Amino acid sequence: MRRAASWICLTAGALALVVAALIWAMDMTATDSGRYMAIHETLNTQTGLDEEGVRRADRALAVYLRGRDGEDDDLDYEDSVYGETTRVFNDREIEHMRDVRGIFETARKIEMWAIIAGVLLMVAGICLYNRASASRALKSVNIAVSVIAVAAASGVYLITRDFSRAFLAMHSLLFDNDLWVLNPETDLMIRLLPEQFFQSMARQMAVSAIWMLVAVAAASTAGILVIKKRN
Repeated sequence: MRRAASWICLTAGALALVVAALIWAMDMTATDSGRYMAIHETLNTQTGLDEEGVRRADRALAVYLRGRDGEDDDLDYEDSVYGETTRVFNDREIEHMRDVRGIFETARKIEMWAIIAGVLLMVAGICLYNRASASRALKSVNIAVSVIAVAAASGVYLITRDFSRAFLAMHSLLFDNDLWVLNPETDLMIRLLPEQFFQSMARQMAVSAIWMLVAVAAASTAGILVIKKRN
């Protein structure tokens, strides 16, 4: 009984830690203004801003989402749009970005609590069954990676089948208002960040998540091999 409880704690703890690692990896990708610019160059996005103006807008959005000195003033500034000096983002767009930043902040809280829960569960798993070695803990990490990889692959498959539909469903699920419904004629943000931008960003986040899973699995497997060799 204690052995089963130990395995449950170890596996649950590993799942929590892997989820935290994935959130961190995707957060780093989604708030990298350099990636924004690279995507814009690929899409040849027509925004009304010149190249340096697009770069400034990308930096402002990334800084705001990172939450480091990210007050609304970071988005409330003027630039040359179609040759006329005007506000880059209007009140509706800034209000929407408050909602978006709230989602990022919630994700970071989940990441923090997942780390805490993961560590506590791993420790509990080892304490519950004295024979629960480091090797068993590492094996539970590989189990967690496998479970999450299967779940992630299923999610990616469903999203890529019809990205537009998934994109709309995600917004309807995450937001309880219609501030995300923007007009390209009046709202620069939707010209700067069209659906194709998010499709490219989602692809890059998926790649980051895959690399994180591979790195975690490789590290835990290497640890298991080292322990076996010593024994």
